[in-house]
Amino acid sequence: DLLAVTAERDRLAELLAEIDGHTPGPWAPVEIMAFAAGFTVKDAECMAVARVMKTHGVAPLPARANAALIAAAPELLAEVRRLTTELAQAREVLSRLEWDSWGYDPYAEGRSHCPCCGWTKDEGHAPDCELYAALAAKGE
Repeated sequence: DLLAVTAERDRLAELLAEIDGHTPGPWAPVEIMAFAAGFTVKDAECMAVARVMKTHGVAPLPARANAALIAAAPELLAEVRRLTTELAQAREVLSRLEWDSWGYDPYAEGRSHCPCCGWTKDEGHAPDCELYAALAAKGE
């Protein structure tokens, strides 16, 4: 649904703004030997970025996996930013194609129509139009 997609997109924008200026990667998890407590995630200069403990109370935590996830954060963030840009570019192309008049329709009387659902611009898109769904996810 359009409201959920818009909310997710807005939340992603908030998250990206919150983490702007983070310690640059690459980061790597290093096991803490003292007290066998867990892992320290360090940056390229061996400065601690985060600590992940092996236990919380009496319940063991997946410390190695958590530390690896934290260490991968800069690379994952770069990929999210790359994909966000790529998606915006693809949606821009789709919006330019939205009301193209491909495939002459004698009943459309020369009016622009959607190349996916075939409905005219005056009618709007068919409820199940894939192009409309892709553009609606952008909030158009």
